[in-house]
Amino acid sequence: MGRMGRGIYSNMNSVEIWEFRQRIFDEMIEYCEANNVYSFCDLADYARENRFDDWFKVLCSNGGTKYMTKYFLRKNDFKYF
Repeated sequence: MGRMGRGIYSNMNSVEIWEFRQRIFDEMIEYCEANNVYSFCDLADYARENRFDDWFKVLCSNGGTKYMTKYFLRKNDFKYF
């Protein structure tokens, strides 16, 4: 896993990690829809201030930012060139 180790995933196997990340992404999407959050920055700010130990760490993890950025692009009807 490199120099940083597995961090929040240290006691999980690969299936548990996948399930954990999916649950966190689902929670974040539900939060965004319920609270009219339309930007990644607003979500990241909320996660940093209120859900640092799970949401924020997943957002900062490999693939977390990419996943949620794609969600916001789709949500905001971003059209690819």
